[in-house]
Amino acid sequence: MILVDNFENQLQEYWQGKINNIPTASTMVNHIMELRKNRLNKFNYQLRYRIEKNTSFNPHHSQFGDAKYDVTVVQDHIFLTRAIFKGDKLIQNKKENKILFTHVESLIQKSPDESEIINCPNCGAPQSIAAIRTGCQFCGTHFEMTDIYPSVSLVFFLDDYALSKNNMETTSGKVQTIAKSYLNLFKLFSQIPDVVEKVKDGALSSNKVFEEFMCQYRPDFSFQQFGDAALSMFLVYLFSDEPNNLPFINIENCPVLEPTLVDYDYKNGGISVVKDSCKINGDFATVDVLFYINEYYDDRGSLRLANNKYCVSLKRNINTPVDFGFSFTKINCPSCGAVFDALKNCNCPYCSTRYQMKGEDWTITDIKKLR
Repeated sequence: MILVDNFENQLQEYWQGKINNIPTASTMVNHIMELRKNRLNKFNYQLRYRIEKNTSFNPHHSQFGDAKYDVTVVQDHIFLTRAIFKGDKLIQNKKENKILFTHVESLIQKSPDESEIINCPNCGAPQSIAAIRTGCQFCGTHFEMTDIYPSVSLVFFLDDYALSKNNMETTSGKVQTIAKSYLNLFKLFSQIPDVVEKVKDGALSSNKVFEEFMCQYRPDFSFQQFGDAALSMFLVYLFSDEPNNLPFINIENCPVLEPTLVDYDYKNGGISVVKDSCKINGDFATVDVLFYINEYYDDRGSLRLANNKYCVSLKRNINTPVDFGFSFTKINCPSCGAVFDALKNCNCPYCSTRYQMKGEDWTITDIKKLR
């Protein structure tokens, strides 16, 4: 997919300081990147990416969506070189086999509703399709729909333990090849304790049970869409210095979660639903999910790596239809009707009314660090 190739190049350029935003990415993805960069800069760190294709594998594609939006999940095998500087000093330089997951969101409608609210790809301001086609009212940039959709709505890396063609090449016949296969298989299971932990947490069955449970109340529910939204919210919260101003936080006097966190890796354990945690109380569904994250902290001027797990409680009104295009970056003010980016400021810039979630989507009601 050409878009994903362009995104990979732009992601690399973004972390090399050559561009200030990623044109092929959604406003949410760019917002998370900005939060990460701000946290790195706060502690005088700089991150550099170099992305190379692993040509031993072809990208894998899968799809989900609704009547209006289509999401293609692309898994691309790459070599990622991750360099971290403290000031001008290189303190980490690691090349790893990774799978780059990108979720590409497309608008299915060939003739979309001109009143549909989207975000300007240049400045991020939310406004109607009709307005942005004639020129963004904030930055003046003109866009066509092909410039806006498709876009990358979620991105993360996972460790790649697949056996490449080079791994399997031998000069001593089938016996040596088979022996090497078993050796690599042993390495696979010995190197991913996070997956073993996920099995222990009961996640392999709980995610499916949760989806089936929710579909009884909301037939349009998708665990894939839920997981995408939950991960995006968690990452924004993780890197936010002002969590009380986030529109999806439903926690009184919410603290900064990890004040010395500078960056993270998403673990292969991923996200999993806590067994038997989903409940229906009146019009609301509640559920607890686990996030498995490798985190880099500033420890008095040096970098420290920690393997962490979080339990996040979420809540949603079951009477509200699932909207695959819902975004906190394009909120309609319930008071004056204006559209604004609630991730930047949860108070409407036009009438100063504070925006608070009322069931439009999932909100975070509690979060605990388990280790």
